[in-house]
Amino acid sequence: MMLKPALPCLHLLNYCAPIANLSLSALHAVAFPADTLYYFFRAKCDGSRLHEFAETFEEHLENAC
Repeated sequence: MMLKPALPCLHLLNYCAPIANLSLSALHAVAFPADTLYYFFRAKCDGSRLHEFAETFEEHLENAC
């Protein structure tokens, strides 16, 4: 079963794949990480398939279900 991503893919070759899939876009993301202060993320608890991002571990814990 193929799932549609919640947001459009905006990375190398416009190819969507799981983050653990060793694809060219995954390697590119590791070599050139986004410039952001977010160190933590987790899925939202509302079933939307979206994520909550946090800069600190305390904020990350506050995002728990």
